[in-house]
Amino acid sequence: MNISDLARFVDPDIVRRGMEYVADGRVISLKPGDHGRYDAVVRGSADYEVYVELDDDGNILDSACDCPYDLAPVCKHQAAVFAMLADHAYKREPPRESLKDLLEQAD
Repeated sequence: MNISDLARFVDPDIVRRGMEYVADGRVISLKPGDHGRYDAVVRGSADYEVYVELDDDGNILDSACDCPYDLAPVCKHQAAVFAMLADHAYKREPPRESLKDLLEQAD
């Protein structure tokens, strides 16, 4: 599953709840690690640790959450992290010019 295809592969209620968590600022930490791994903390009834491993194309290679939810492969905490990663992937900005370059261009 690719992070951009979340709604196609995950229960709509889980996706909706994950998006609510993002909107409410419940993803309190999201840090990149080595080899496409991301570690996150999502605040629910407790703080839950989520990890996601992505390949270079945004495909989810592995993911887990330490919450007790076991009714489906993806919980709302994971969905929130997937949504944030997908949003970040689409908002990448081109490198900004350095201050030196900007000053040299000015009159």
